Amino acid sequence: MFFLMPLFALLLKLLYRQSERLYLSHFIFALHFHTFVFLVLIARFLIYIITESQLSAVLLVFIPLYLFRGLKRVYSEIFYDICQKFRLVPHLLFNSFMFIIGTDHYYYHVVLRKNGRVRKYYKHI
Repeated sequence: MFFLMPLFALLLKLLYRQSERLYLSHFIFALHFHTFVFLVLIARFLIYIITESQLSAVLLVFIPLYLFRGLKRVYSEIFYDICQKFRLVPHLLFNSFMFIIGTDHYYYHVVLRKNGRVRKYYKHI
């Protein structure tokens, strides 16, 4: 998730180009959002450990609500624009992450194995 924070901030920067905000302000919002996600996941884990029930999954509802409210408060756009970007952000983030994973997979399996450098590259492991 630490890798996703700068990517999330970059996606916000691209979505809110007209706002003339610096990348750092988008990164601060991403940091706040990911901190909230970590806290919710920790609370969910602790509740699950203590009660051993699946009721802790109810806490996951608060993550998209927090994102929607945060986008509305920080960027103060009209409701329709916030809804459109709220629907777009998770998809862009997921697709970007999958592209990076796919590129890494391609590099390892095709480039390194084709050239016989897998052992040299991972020799220290």
